[in-house]
Amino acid sequence: MTFLTFCVYGQNSHLKISLHNKLTKDAIINKEVTITLNDTLTKILMTDNDGLTIFKLIYGGRYKVKITATGYKPETFKRVGVDDARGRFFSVGLTPQ
Repeated sequence: MTFLTFCVYGQNSHLKISLHNKLTKDAIINKEVTITLNDTLTKILMTDNDGLTIFKLIYGGRYKVKITATGYKPETFKRVGVDDARGRFFSVGLTPQ
């Protein structure tokens, strides 16, 4: 009898993003956030009622973070570092269009 065990090695980090209006400082709620790793792995989530979103089970490393929200200018950050063990908190102010 053979037993197979699978684990996701290294995919235990996270990136928590807080979105707010750059002018009013109000949370930007229910908006799409896209994170892209090396232009190949993409995850898309929505912000919650506090303007937060958490990308879970990602690898530590440097990410290109693209943020789009209706009514706001899109923002792209090319090298957001995420620590393997501690993850990363990232606060972003978006400019209204």
